[in-house]
Amino acid sequence: MSAPVPEDTGETTTAILALVASGTARTRVGIARSLGVAASTVTLKVGQLLDAGLLEEGGWDAPSGGRRARLLRVVPRSGRVLAASMGRHHARVGSFDVQGGLVGALELPIEMGAPPERLLSRIVDGWEELVGDLAAAGVRGIGLSLPGPVDPGAATAVQPSTMPGWNGWRIATWFRQELGCTVLVDNDANMSALGEHARRRTAGEAPLGTLLHVKAGTGLGGGLVLQGRLHRGATWLGGDIAHVRIPGGERPCACGNRGCLETVVSGLALVSAIAGAAPQVTTPSALLDLAATGDPEAMTLLRTAGGTLGETLATLVNFINPDLVTIGGSLSRSPAFLAQIQAKLYESCHPLATRDLRIEASLAGADAEITGIAQLVLRRAVAAPPHGAAHSSISRPRSAEA
Repeated sequence: MSAPVPEDTGETTTAILALVASGTARTRVGIARSLGVAASTVTLKVGQLLDAGLLEEGGWDAPSGGRRARLLRVVPRSGRVLAASMGRHHARVGSFDVQGGLVGALELPIEMGAPPERLLSRIVDGWEELVGDLAAAGVRGIGLSLPGPVDPGAATAVQPSTMPGWNGWRIATWFRQELGCTVLVDNDANMSALGEHARRRTAGEAPLGTLLHVKAGTGLGGGLVLQGRLHRGATWLGGDIAHVRIPGGERPCACGNRGCLETVVSGLALVSAIAGAAPQVTTPSALLDLAATGDPEAMTLLRTAGGTLGETLATLVNFINPDLVTIGGSLSRSPAFLAQIQAKLYESCHPLATRDLRIEASLAGADAEITGIAQLVLRRAVAAPPHGAAHSSISRPRSAEA
């Protein structure tokens, strides 16, 4: 029997839907046995799914000498969950079915300096590209992840150093006026960690006790999932390693301090560092492409950054003792970067901390953030009926303006 499915990641609901859709388990007893959860939990969740119109009952299971059970099935065309993750220069939008499965995704070019209304309008445009008429799609909820601190309860960014004009801006209010459905907003690194956790369970891995996830892209962030529960911290900064001070660090950081880890490890920092030797490199992807050719300057920068990140993570690994450390974001595509992280962890940690530790690149990849926020949206929206979209009657800036 597997360990209980953690509810904080929204996986009980999505796991039930996935089991029923695949035919793996189509009765309440079978679901409880497959997931290793209490029968009362399954009864509660199945009831919510029936009330929400996501599951329906039909027929009876085969006789087995005891009381026959009603069979469950997923209601056809029962709606979509829409998700988006925003970065400094791009956004990724996705459409998920009510089982939590990714139906489609695409990348959109954006600039975070644009007004919030314009950027969010571009996100809605992207969803329209994916699913067409949002009203006809039966949108059950939407989620947005942002590259900065977020107050999830208020659905607002909190003092985001790289997002001018977003502090306290009522994101959920705008979306509800546009789409009229459940709205969740959260931090990108947290959602990346949840998405990675969900992806690994979908891949059939054994349940994780503790997952430490690092997103190393243009910026730097981290998320921590403990026994299936996202650790947010008192002011929503739990897991954020970007602003850990590093020995000897003096570079100014956007947060107002000096010597933060992000000033030397992030993709933005590495692009800045190589500007003199390779002015043609203006993005982390271009840096990775240059490193792939064997360029010594690019390779050295990535190895050094990986070693610095590994040294910082070693302290956390000794303290937290996770089962798995995963590295996502664009820099995770560099074998040299990953190898140095692994080497420093094995070199610097207590032997017991690394005896069973796995250190791997992300499985969820570019879809980690939208997968994570979609999981939370589905859990929140499961008891709500699908809503039509009202945005078509509202004047919005078109995508070209973003």
